[in-house]
Amino acid sequence: MGWGMAAPNPVHRAAAMVARLPLFLRWSAVGLSLCVVFWLALSPSDSVPTVTMTDKVQHAAAFCVLTLAYGLMFPRRRGAVILAVVALGVLIELLQGILPYGRSADPRDVLADLVGIGLGLLLLRLLAGPAKLPT
Repeated sequence: MGWGMAAPNPVHRAAAMVARLPLFLRWSAVGLSLCVVFWLALSPSDSVPTVTMTDKVQHAAAFCVLTLAYGLMFPRRRGAVILAVVALGVLIELLQGILPYGRSADPRDVLADLVGIGLGLLLLRLLAGPAKLPT
């Protein structure tokens, strides 16, 4: 490395490694994250493991992970990623209101989902490295 060259960002390198993973593995990560979120969100409330976090923190964490999984899968389609994950959050709340499993729909859960999506987008931005500003 010569003078004036910045050291490579290890987070940026890790994100680039994820982008080089086989498509099957990236789709598997997205599918697995969807299965876990649907299971946690739509299972009867007494069959889901208890966690010491509040419900809203759980929502934010789950949707942060989903945003990361989708964002790494589709790095050039952030708008579609955001739309898909927001639609998923709304769909889960609608299903919770319909299914007779001791769950209830709560609009505040969608707000918590949006916070998680925002955190996921921030993490994706950090993984992408510094923005290249026009000179």
